[in-house]
Amino acid sequence: GAWGIHASLLPKYAGGAPLTWAIINGEKKTGITFFRFKDGVDDGDIIDQKSFVINYTDTVKDVYKKATMASKKVLIKTLTNIRNVKFTPQDKNKLEYYPQRSPEDGLVNWNLTAENIYNFVRAQTLPYPCAFSKIYNEKVKIFDCNVYDLNNFNYKAGEVVKIRNKVLVATKDKFIEIGEVDVKKKIYRFRDYVRIKNLWGKIFSNKKL
Repeated sequence: GAWGIHASLLPKYAGGAPLTWAIINGEKKTGITFFRFKDGVDDGDIIDQKSFVINYTDTVKDVYKKATMASKKVLIKTLTNIRNVKFTPQDKNKLEYYPQRSPEDGLVNWNLTAENIYNFVRAQTLPYPCAFSKIYNEKVKIFDCNVYDLNNFNYKAGEVVKIRNKVLVATKDKFIEIGEVDVKKKIYRFRDYVRIKNLWGKIFSNKKL
C-alpha cells in the first residue's frame, strides 16, 4: 500500500496543521509518524515514530525543521531495512483530530493569557501567514513577541500601554511585548509603529477585518 509521514505522534494531533496546533497548545514534545494509509484520516498502521523536543523559544519554522530531520532519519532507517517492516494498528478510539487552519484563524484573542498568546504567535509566524490583530482598521501581522512578566490589574485586554519604558499590550493576566510587525507589507518595530500612529491607550480589536 501507500505509506506517508504525518507530523505528529499519532494518534495525537491527527488531521490538519499538527505542528501549529502542538505549539498553540504549549506542547513540550511532538514528533513524526511513518504510517500506512487507510481509508480514514491518519488512522493507518504505524511503521515507525520519532519524537523531538519543542523548546520554549521554538517557532513553527524551528519545529518544522526538526520534523524534517526526524522524517529523514525514519525514512533511512525503514527503507534500508524494508523486508523487516512491521505494522502496528492504531487504536482509532484514541485518535485526536484537529481541523485544518486558514490565514483568518490567526486572529489574536487578547482576552487569553499572555502565555497563550505567545504560543499562538510563534506557532504561526514566518514562513506561515502569521498571527494578526486589528487597530484603526489596519491589519497588524505579528512576527514575534515575548511575555512581559508583570501582572495586569489596571488595563483592558488589548490595550497598548507604556510601562517601565516598555511598549506593551495588555492581556487577560500579564502583558505581551511585540517585536516586529507587518502593516500593509511594511515592516516596523512595534514600538515605532505605536509612536508613528499615536496608539497609546488604544485597544486592539478581537474582531476580524
